[in-house]
Amino acid sequence: MKKVKKISILFPFLFALIFIFTPSKGSAQINNPSMEQIDQYLLEQGFPQDYISILADEQKQGFYRDEAKFVVLDTVDGLLSENDTIQPFAMNNWSGTVSTVQVKSGIKGVLKYRLTYNWNWNQRATFNLTDKFGIAWSDDWDALENSSMSSYTPRGINSAGSYSSVTYNYTGYGDYKPGNGIGWAFDLKHDFTGTDGKYYETSSHSGYGSIDIVKAHNGSGRTDSSSSVGQYFHKQGALTGSLGFNGSGKPSISISASINYDESPQAGKQWYWTHQDY
Repeated sequence: MKKVKKISILFPFLFALIFIFTPSKGSAQINNPSMEQIDQYLLEQGFPQDYISILADEQKQGFYRDEAKFVVLDTVDGLLSENDTIQPFAMNNWSGTVSTVQVKSGIKGVLKYRLTYNWNWNQRATFNLTDKFGIAWSDDWDALENSSMSSYTPRGINSAGSYSSVTYNYTGYGDYKPGNGIGWAFDLKHDFTGTDGKYYETSSHSGYGSIDIVKAHNGSGRTDSSSSVGQYFHKQGALTGSLGFNGSGKPSISISASINYDESPQAGKQWYWTHQDY
């Protein structure tokens, strides 16, 4: 009888230990996590390793903070040339990735997604003017304008053969059409002062823009789909154009005074969402 009593006490005790020391899925975030911990979290949430490797630290930190779940991405490589004629067998110098990630909305009955466009241009520019890029989406999702972020990083070499880079982070946005798309503008750098205080001539460029979009759902659990695209426009003429966004059907981005711009290949992807809270 004493044995039975001991066993009956031990089982609840072991169960309590298991409950305490077994981490639950979706447990509270770690305070001040390292970048390695954030990378591991993103992998567990379905982010591809190749995508994680191109993200800026502040992008990763934002995804971690907002408990992001990976949805889809599309990467398009190609040529962004300042010449009208592209030479046969020319190497790709451009890569653009548009992604959709679900984040916590904090409001019952409302869904929130983060649309991001990361780009990399591996070329020294002849025309160092004000370039533009943007994201367009379908189905009339509302943008949270104060969530808009963009960044630009020129990379270069100095007279001693040393390489460096500097990053410019921006808030706000440029061109915008509610329910359809948003764009950013920045000044392309011919040269920059490195963190060591020395002069560097720019040899390549990269950057990103992101925006949070929201929509009310009906709680039915039904699945719907939307689409998003990202594109970059390199200025090489006197006239400045404005980005235009079309969210009807397949979304698209255009620019006025287009003869003054070289357009990157467009990246775009359909994604699915469910009428239920996250």
